[in-house]
Amino acid sequence: MAHRQQKLIDELLGEAEAENDHSLQKQALDRATGDKIPTTLTPWEWQEYYAAHGVPESHKPSARPAPAKPWWRRLLSLD
Repeated sequence: MAHRQQKLIDELLGEAEAENDHSLQKQALDRATGDKIPTTLTPWEWQEYYAAHGVPESHKPSARPAPAKPWWRRLLSLD
C-alpha cells in the first residue's frame, strides 16, 4: 500500500523516476554481453570461451612451491 501511495505522490509532484528494468531477460543479456568472466559453463563452453577470449589470468595455474611434508612424516621420518 505504501508503494502505491508513494507512486501517487511522485506523480502529483512531477517527480517521475525512470523505472529500471529488473527482468530476468535483462539480467541474462547483461551477463551475456558484459566483460565479466562467466562462472558456470560446461567443459565444451569453456573451450569455446577460451578460444574466443583467451584464458584469463585467474584460470591459469600458478607456480606454487612443493608442499612441505606433514609434521607426522617428518617426526617418523617416513618416505
